[in-house]
Amino acid sequence: MFCESCGNELKNEWKICPACGKPNKKVENSNLQESEIKSKKISKKGIAAIAVVVIILFLIIIGSGDAVSDIKDSMLPEYSEEITIGEAFENFFYKPSWSSYESGDDEVVVFNGYVYTDLEEKVKVTMKMIKDEEKIRWEEVILYNVDDGETTYLTDLELESLLNAIYEGGIFSWVW
Repeated sequence: MFCESCGNELKNEWKICPACGKPNKKVENSNLQESEIKSKKISKKGIAAIAVVVIILFLIIIGSGDAVSDIKDSMLPEYSEEITIGEAFENFFYKPSWSSYESGDDEVVVFNGYVYTDLEEKVKVTMKMIKDEEKIRWEEVILYNVDDGETTYLTDLELESLLNAIYEGGIFSWVW
C-alpha cells in the first residue's frame, strides 16, 4: 500500500505516513467499516432484546387472561346451570369490564359494571373473586353510588340478593 499524498510505501496498519505525516485513508476507512459492523451487531442485539421483552409481556398479558376466562366461563349452579357468569354479568350490567391481579398464591379476578337500582340510583359494582378448584370464592363486593359517592361492602346475604337479581333479570333493590 502507498501513501496517496507522497507515494511512500506504507504498512497496512500504519495510520499516518512517516514520510509526509498525512493520514492513511485506507486504514481510516477500514476502521469506519469495523465500527459500522459493530454498531450493526449492537443493533441486532438491541432488536433481539426488544423482541424478548415484547414476547414476555405478551405471555404475561395472555397468562393474566386465563383467570378471567376461567371465572367468566364458570357457572354458579345455585343460580343457573345454563348461563355462565360472564353471560349473566354482561347482560345485567352496563360497561362491564374484567381484569385480574395476583395476590399471594391467588389470582384475583375483578369485575366492574354499572347498574341502576330500583330508586334510579346509578351504582358501580366491583366484585373481587377467586376460583378455588371448581368453586367461586367472593373476596369482596363493593357498591359505589355514583350520584352521592357513598361506598358500601356487601354482606353475604346482600350478595345473594344481588346474584338473584343478576340471574333472574330483576331490578336490584338497594337502600343506602
